[in-house]
Parts: sequence; C-alpha cells; structure tokens
Amino acid sequence: MADFRDETLAWRVAGGVGVATGLLLAGAFAASITLAHGSPIPVRSANSAKLTSMLLTVRQMPTDWSVYDAGSSNSTIGPGCLSQITAAKSNRTAHATVTFVGSTSALLPQFSEGLSIYAIPVSRVFAMLNTQFGRCHKISVTSGGYKLTGTLGAMSFPRLGDQSAAWTWNFTVKHIGFGDDFVFVRKGAILVAFADAAVGSPDLGQFQRLVREALARVPG
Repeated sequence: MADFRDETLAWRVAGGVGVATGLLLAGAFAASITLAHGSPIPVRSANSAKLTSMLLTVRQMPTDWSVYDAGSSNSTIGPGCLSQITAAKSNRTAHATVTFVGSTSALLPQFSEGLSIYAIPVSRVFAMLNTQFGRCHKISVTSGGYKLTGTLGAMSFPRLGDQSAAWTWNFTVKHIGFGDDFVFVRKGAILVAFADAAVGSPDLGQFQRLVREALARVPG
C-alpha cells in the first residue's frame, strides 16, 4: 500500500511542476524570445490592464476552484531545449497571466492562461515557439528539491484562432503519473498561451471548454 505521506508529497511536487510549466507558457511568452543569433525580440509596449481584463475569471472555472498566486512557486525550468523561451525576462513589459487551482493544498488540478503582444509579427513568434517545442522531447523541472524529467510530444486539439498548436508533457513523481497539456494560439496580434495540469491526464473536455471561453474574450 502506498504511503499517504509519499502520495501527498508527490501531489505537492507535481503541483509545483505544473505551476512552473504553466508559467513557462503563460508567463514567459511575455518575455523576449532569443533568436538563433542571440538577439532578443523586445516586447511591444501595450496596456497590461487591458490584457488583464481579457483573462478568464474564477466565475468561468469549475466549482470550488480558486485563483492561485503562481509567483510564490519555487519551481524552476531547467536548461535544455526550451531554455530560450525563458531567456531575457528583464525585457518583459506588457503581459497578463492567471493561474487557477482545484485544490490549494495539492495545487492540482490547475489551469494557467497568459496573453502577450510583440514588436514583431506574432506569426513569427508563433513559428519560433512551435519549432522549439517540435524539437524538444524532454523537459527538466526542479520543484521542492526534486529534479524531474518528462517526455513532451504533440497532442490532438481543435484548431483555434489564426494559428494554434498543442503539446502534452507526461512525468512521474514517486510512482504517480501526472500530465501537463499546453496550447498556444495566435489570435490577431495577441499570442494566447494555456497550460492544464492534473494527476494522470488532464480533463481534455474541460480544457477545451476553458480555452474556447478564454479565446472568446480576446479580440482578433
């Protein structure tokens, strides 16, 4: 029989991992993306308050879900094939993010959303991100002193906005499996990013509903 303390720890660690990877998409998209030759792409100046008004609110979430202050997470994305996405955060200007959790103790399940606008065509940023994810097969994350590595691959998801792509990351903590699904969408001049983490596999039907509701609030 599994040790309850081990299971609780696994949930907490995985919850922290979910926050970290959620921020990787939802938050880091608002940072500069580093080009192959090393030059950063500066973020276009925009009204962050206006972007924040477009985010989902807790009213759209399932019953008993709440907003989580993801800034308190001590999880970090390790170096590797996605490290360029988190580079040059000092250039981050206009952006808006939010994270919701179904349990404040385990931090799972959870859902993150982020909005970003760039100084170059957003289609170019989308193409770079899609290329990086396509070349990445593993992600390393440190959470609560644990270093975890999971497999990353493309997933089936409805086509949305002007362009969209979806990826899924699967990993194990103390023999318990967890999943983290990512979707990013180009809608007009805005890049919208989503992450959905849960024990086992995220609820795909719920994820699709939340993504569609979120995109309905974004002009484009």
